[in-house]
Amino acid sequence: MFMMILKKSFIKVILLVFYLTFFGCMSSQKTDDGIVGNWDQYMLTEKDFIYGGTFKVTKNHDSYEMSYIENRDGTTVMSDTYYIEIRNSKGLYDISLKDGIWKFKSDWGNRDIGEFVLYHKSKDLFEGWSYLRGEKRTFNSWRRVM
Repeated sequence: MFMMILKKSFIKVILLVFYLTFFGCMSSQKTDDGIVGNWDQYMLTEKDFIYGGTFKVTKNHDSYEMSYIENRDGTTVMSDTYYIEIRNSKGLYDISLKDGIWKFKSDWGNRDIGEFVLYHKSKDLFEGWSYLRGEKRTFNSWRRVM
């Protein structure tokens, strides 16, 4: 009887260790500081992703701050059916991360405020859309580089 209880306890311990190892690793990707670091932005054109810039995300107490390190200001990608104009952000704000969704706003100048909604895909990857006045603009892939 004692051996039977011991075997069941051993199995429970093994299952608990497996659960914590597997699911613990997965949940660690979504910590509160999950977007802190340097990120490369890529935007999807008709055929390929183009580099948009490198941005730094820091956390100051309970809020995030973003700034650009490098940006391709003035770059235009155009075809018969597609147009992207890359402009330096005049400010990045309203930055949040909740339930694996990274949101922020970017002042593109001329009263254009871009809104980004990015979804957690893996530890160093978020993907989603930029919007202007509620209209989908460009599919984005943000990849952590540091």
